[in-house]
Order: sequence, then structure tokens, then C-alpha cells
Amino acid sequence: MCGTSNYWNYLTKAYQSKRALNIPWTASAGTLVDDWVFTDTLNIQTGDSLIFWIQLGTYPTLTYYFDSCQVLVSTQKSPSLGTKTKLATVMSLPAASNFWQNIKFSLSAFNGQTIFIAWRYYMNTSVDGIFVNIDSVFVGNRDATSIGLINANIPTEFALKQNYPNPFNPSTIICFDLPKNENVNLTVYNTLGQEVRVLVNGFYNAGSYSVEFNSLDLPTGIYLYRIKAGDFIETKKMSLIK
Repeated sequence: MCGTSNYWNYLTKAYQSKRALNIPWTASAGTLVDDWVFTDTLNIQTGDSLIFWIQLGTYPTLTYYFDSCQVLVSTQKSPSLGTKTKLATVMSLPAASNFWQNIKFSLSAFNGQTIFIAWRYYMNTSVDGIFVNIDSVFVGNRDATSIGLINANIPTEFALKQNYPNPFNPSTIICFDLPKNENVNLTVYNTLGQEVRVLVNGFYNAGSYSVEFNSLDLPTGIYLYRIKAGDFIETKKMSLIK
């Protein structure tokens, strides 16, 4: 963590985790606020993405501020060294909007490379700002779900089974039965109704299936998993305890 003004620090009021990263705006930096935070070394593989939650420049009851944060891929863990590729500049949302944004970037351009990811709070101090908060950073392949056919015998009815183990940490198995060929969507949600992970989304032949759900990037809590297969819809609860 480095910069020209304040340093990034931990904030206890996070989005999903116990703590979030926070950097406040300050006019004492001179003409520019320029603060960086880097990940540790990352070895990027096929299908990997960067996913995180970010909150900029607005909060309930506060005036809207024009904060922004650059997201970069770097070959060195330093603002002044190495080659840097800017993925995007994330802008603050109007105060009437959802205060936290879920951001996702494909890292396919960096397959096979060793990189660092950096967030840069870079603003001219002539423009009032307030803060940037970052939470629940995940780098990996969320779509790499392990799904297998348990039994080719045709079930007599649709079914969504209780996951096992439950409670679980960090992974659990979810099973479902299809009495006929059908389009299947199996999705995990948090208790706020926000989509956490799509485990299955495609056409499957009749049979009994198992899906592994890995929760490495998620906080402790209650989660819901919901299946939709044709007209069949069912939802169950599961508990993640870390």
C-alpha cells in the first residue's frame, strides 16, 4: 500500500466480508491524490476473471461526490516500476443508485502470466471526493464448476436434494434429479436475494446429477440455492461456516 496522501486501511463496515479496504480523499496531498494498493503475486490460468465489490463517493445521507478508481494489471508490485495495463476506471454512482457496485473483468489476456492487480485512487484535489471502499476480491474461474452424472437410471420425478455436508467449508455437493431432458438453471443467492454463483445453466439429459459448489471467496452466512428445470422450481438453504 503506497501513495502521496493517506494510505489504504481497513474498514469494518464492509459489503460482504468482515473488513473492506478503504482510502479517504484528502486535500492535504497537494494537487493530486494518488494512492495504490496491490495484490500479492497471481498466476493467471485459462478462464480466470477479477471480481470485486466497490463503493465510491456516495453513501446513504451523503452528498454525491465524483470519486473514481483505476483498476490495473501490473508486472511489478510498485507504482513506478514495471508495465501496467489499465482495465478500466470505475466511476461513482449517483446517490439514488445502489451504493456498492459488482465489477468483473476477464483476465484472458494474461493467461499463463504472473501478475499483480492494482487499484489506484487518482484524483485532482480541485474536485471534491470522499472515499473508495473495496470488498470481496476474487481472482479465479467461477465458471469451472464440477458437475457429474451420478446415475443414468431415469428418475421418476424432478428433485433438488439437500446439499452435503451442511454446514460446509469451503465446498459442498448439490444433487438434482431430472426425469426427462430439460434446460436446467441452478443458481446460488445470498439472503439479500443477490446472485452469488450460477452453478448450472444448460441442457441436460434425464438422470441424476451432482454439482460441487466452492465458496472460497464468500463470507460465512446462510445461502439459498434454486433450481429451475422446465416448470419445476425449488429452493433450499445451506450454511457456510468459516
